[in-house]
Amino acid sequence: MKIVTFSIDDKDPRVGALLAGELVLDFAAALGKDQNPLAWLDLDGKLFNDARAMYERVTKDGATLNQLREGEAIVDRARVKLLAPVARPGKIICVGLNYRDHAAES
Repeated sequence: MKIVTFSIDDKDPRVGALLAGELVLDFAAALGKDQNPLAWLDLDGKLFNDARAMYERVTKDGATLNQLREGEAIVDRARVKLLAPVARPGKIICVGLNYRDHAAES
């Protein structure tokens, strides 16, 4: 599953997943849970697990895909503007492995 943060018509950021590269599954629209985009990225949280289950269902069942497309939870990739994956990361950790000593330390 390729998770993306995106906007449609420059509105509020949303979180979803790419489907076959040409479609985007909007998690909030598909699940009826309009949450802060960062809440969808909590890998241990209920929202993420619900989103993953919806993604699995959509990729395996064409009827679900068509139903969500009619409800505008599936949008064409051409309509969305991709944004930074995590809008406000809590911290950024960098590791330099370009030197042998640094590699040995890590």
